[in-house]
Amino acid sequence: EGLMNFVLRYRELLNVPQPEPTNLNVSRVLENVAALMKAECADVEVRIAVSPVSLEVFADSTLLDQVLVNLVKNALEAMSGRPGSKLTLGGRFEFGRVLIFVSDNGPGIDDETADEIFVPFFTTKREGSGIGLSLCRQIITAHGGDIVIASDSNGTTANIIL
Repeated sequence: EGLMNFVLRYRELLNVPQPEPTNLNVSRVLENVAALMKAECADVEVRIAVSPVSLEVFADSTLLDQVLVNLVKNALEAMSGRPGSKLTLGGRFEFGRVLIFVSDNGPGIDDETADEIFVPFFTTKREGSGIGLSLCRQIITAHGGDIVIASDSNGTTANIIL
């Protein structure tokens, strides 16, 4: 069963569909992700901060949603059980590119772990498969972008650069 699970996860990692990008309003994308994750975010203060509100990105809607949902899940797990948990979903235009971010006020990621988080099958979670962030990076790379994680003891921010 463990081997079959590994094979299925590996196959999922290798079979990233080719993006079919369209112009997407970043505010709307983030509002949809927040609505989709509403039940999971019940004990968390969620804020959406996009500037300008009309900011658009050229991306595949389904794949971008998949990346954002995974990043939100990671943020929620990092903040689990912590009072005053805050999640910010945001976007802005920076240096000629669109930056979309998911930011939490969890405990942060230590440097050693931060170096490994995009490695396929690396996980710190008891029930994790270790493909979530690897898959996110592959999806964003297929869009011609990058994903960068910044973390300290005040929280973690996942930055998608498109």
